[in-house]
Order: sequence, then structure tokens, then C-alpha cells
Amino acid sequence: MNNEVFNRETVGLAIAAYNAEDTLARAVASIQTQGESVAQIVIVDDGSTDSTLSIANNLAKTDERITVVTQKNCGAPVARNRAFSLLTTDWVAYLDSDDALSKDYLDTFGRFISQHSEYDVYMCNAIRINARGERKLYRELDDYYEVTLGEMIAGNRTVSGGALMRASVFSRIGGFDPEIRVSQDYDLWLRILAEGLRIVMLKEPLLHYYNSIGSLCSNPVRSLYATRGILEKLMATYNLSPECRELAEKHREEKTTKIKQSKYLEKIRKKVEPVFGDYSNRFFFWIFTSAAGMLRTIKGK
Repeated sequence: MNNEVFNRETVGLAIAAYNAEDTLARAVASIQTQGESVAQIVIVDDGSTDSTLSIANNLAKTDERITVVTQKNCGAPVARNRAFSLLTTDWVAYLDSDDALSKDYLDTFGRFISQHSEYDVYMCNAIRINARGERKLYRELDDYYEVTLGEMIAGNRTVSGGALMRASVFSRIGGFDPEIRVSQDYDLWLRILAEGLRIVMLKEPLLHYYNSIGSLCSNPVRSLYATRGILEKLMATYNLSPECRELAEKHREEKTTKIKQSKYLEKIRKKVEPVFGDYSNRFFFWIFTSAAGMLRTIKGK
């Protein structure tokens, strides 16, 4: 890779892995294709009960850049923070153990940073890949754009993982909140923006985002509770502008309303779970979004 930014500055990747025996090698291989600019790859095994740790150790034997750490199961935020704490590179990023970077990930970021070095965090578009292997572009974007705090408060339209940031940013923010088990990346981006740091989104899909059935974030009710709590934390912690505070309050109330509406639908989900198994969350999400759409239509919104 011939890139003036990453020819002189190093990059480190953090991977939190829990029961990732089927996908970890793919994630690591996608990092290794980025070239010598990747100086470190830290894998934290978060108390896996399968062969994840063994696979990680075998990968480390073939690549001296890989460091493997194991711990009792504490959740992704704690595992990611531990991985980041071991990185000593100029730039850092995290990759979920079931996702992968595109081959031109660092090359594309490097070219963009060489012309737009004023940002602190560089996000990318993604290709979403479902269980059937079907691919879909995450967002249709005409060009890059700067992500504002107001936009992020209105809703997280980014994918988890793949964002490249200056190492000083992660240290300044204090990493992921270990108390947040769902949407912890949303909390991180909000805090970064509330601190006055700048985030930019590139139109290029540099991340392969694999949808996994039954994940924490696939449960819409858990996501609603998490988002509401994150917004409440943001308002309690930062002196937001009147516009951002009003927007945060509005969306917090919207989440509260949806949580109340979901109680009845949760009963339905529990009834269909024996029939649909792992797909019950998606069945419930379809009901939930369909009902919300009908309510908006009735109200004329």
C-alpha cells in the first residue's frame, strides 16, 4: 500500500471475541490484508466457551503483530477497552469478531485523511450481509459528510465497528461505558461529538457487516431501553445547546412511548418464540415496525 499517511503513522485494531470460532479467522485475515501499516492486532477473548481462544493463539503464532488476552466474560465494552489499552499506535479502530474489513479499507481512509486531516474520527459505509449471504449497501451516500451531534442524537445511522480514530480521541473520551451492554457505540459517538470533536462519514463501503440472528442489538425492546438511557446520560453529563437538548428530550420521550407500546407486543413475541426459535426477535421486530407504521399513518404523520 502506497499511502503517505499510513507510511509514516501506525494503525492498531482491537477485536473483542466471544464464541467467535466460526468468524474470528476471517476478521483477522481482513486486517492482515491491509499491509504493514497495521502494527498491532489485539484480540481479547471474553471468556469464550468454544475454541475461540485456541484459534486466536494459533493466529498469533503466525503473525507477531497479534497479541491475545483472555478474561472472564465481562461483555464487549470491557473487552474492547482492554484491547484498546494495549494498543500503542497512532490510529486505532475496533472490529467485531464476526465482521470484516474491505481490502481497500486503509488505502481509502489514507487517501481521504491526506486531503481532510481536520477530523478526529473517520467512519465508513458498509455492505450488510445476511445469513443467506445476500449483500446490500448500508446507506446510499453521494459524498462524504460531517456527522453533527444533532444528527447523532436523532438516531445512530452508523454501523458498529470499522471507524478509524486518532488514538488520543479514545483516551480523552475514556473508552466504552462498561455499564452499557447494548448500543455502546452510539454512546461513544455521542460523547465524542459532545466533547467538540469531529466525525466524518465516508460514502465508500469499507466494512463487511454480517447480520447475526439473536444478537443483543437485534432485540428492539432492549435497543429502545438502551437508547433512552444513553440519551438521559448525555443530557445529565453535558451542557448541550438548547437545540440539542430539545432534540434529545424529544427522542427520549419517543423511546418511552415506544417502550410502553411494546409491552403488549413482547407478550406476542414470547408466544411465538417456541415456534420461530432464534427468528422470534425478527418476527417481533416486523410486528413492532408494522404497528408503528400503521399508527403514524392513522395520525397522519
